[in-house]
Amino acid sequence: MNIFFICFLITLTSFFVSYIYQNFASKKKILASINFRTLHAKETPKGGGIVLSSVFIISISIMIYLEILKDDVLLLVSLCSVLSSFVGFLDDLYDLKAAIKIVVQLAMAISILILIF
Repeated sequence: MNIFFICFLITLTSFFVSYIYQNFASKKKILASINFRTLHAKETPKGGGIVLSSVFIISISIMIYLEILKDDVLLLVSLCSVLSSFVGFLDDLYDLKAAIKIVVQLAMAISILILIF
């Protein structure tokens, strides 16, 4: 199967599922409130990272099954993605400080770079 076709399907799936979740979150009032940290002019749905993370995890699983990517890189990227999703979820719940999120993101990026190079 062509990698570009797979990426196209993943992109379409991501847009479709995000659209459905956005409508669901708006109806159920799962909204981020406006404060000094936000750039939004009005309340917006929160929790969309869970949707994107789920699509990503499913996509990675498909790529493992089709043997498209190397196992060691795939494993590390997958672990970092799960960690990133978890931190994003905690941020939605508790408004984590930016320093905590930056440290986690830097650690993930450095570990991936070390593995690749």
